[in-house]
Amino acid sequence: MSSKSRPPRQELFTVKEVSAITRLSLPTIYRAIEKGEIPALKIGRSRRIPRWWVEAQTRPPSS
Repeated sequence: MSSKSRPPRQELFTVKEVSAITRLSLPTIYRAIEKGEIPALKIGRSRRIPRWWVEAQTRPPSS
């Protein structure tokens, strides 16, 4: 039996990826991270933003 596994779902996005998805500028995202308005993990010198936050921001409002 062949076992084909899917690649793991990406759980973190880079600031650049979030900028492309949300159409917010990089400085705006970095400022929001520093203010605590966007949750982010610091990995080395870079910041990573969780998938759940990005999905919550891009989800259409429920009526």
